[in-house]
Amino acid sequence: MITINNFDQGAQLELEFSGRVSREDYESTLIPAIESALSDHDSLRILVLMTESFEGFDLGAAWADVQLGLTHWRGFDRIAVVAAAGWIKTGVHIMAPLMPCPVQLFAPAEADEARRWLRESLGAVHMAKLSSGALHVQVMGKLDPQV
Repeated sequence: MITINNFDQGAQLELEFSGRVSREDYESTLIPAIESALSDHDSLRILVLMTESFEGFDLGAAWADVQLGLTHWRGFDRIAVVAAAGWIKTGVHIMAPLMPCPVQLFAPAEADEARRWLRESLGAVHMAKLSSGALHVQVMGKLDPQV
């Protein structure tokens, strides 16, 4: 099941995934919400909360997710994913570099930090200390060579 909450006048959506997510969940809930929000906004900031009861996607939902992403490729400003399951974390780490927007992974206890990250203005600098001791610095937004 997918539950949707709108924030920031609809430019930010919070998606809560629970149980087994089906293609019907995408078609009846997620796709209409994304398309409605994009009719009013150039891009969206998305918070995806994978609850403890989230069991995964059926094949139809996985395909609907790919189609949604390709249809609205430039419609996302940034995406925060809150999850505990290792397979979800691995999937986010694999897919994040392929996305046209910044994607950040957060632990369930960091949901408020994920919301804060989504609210940061464009052009923000996000820093995270990596387990190797290195510092990961990510410049958010577009750089203007004229400035």
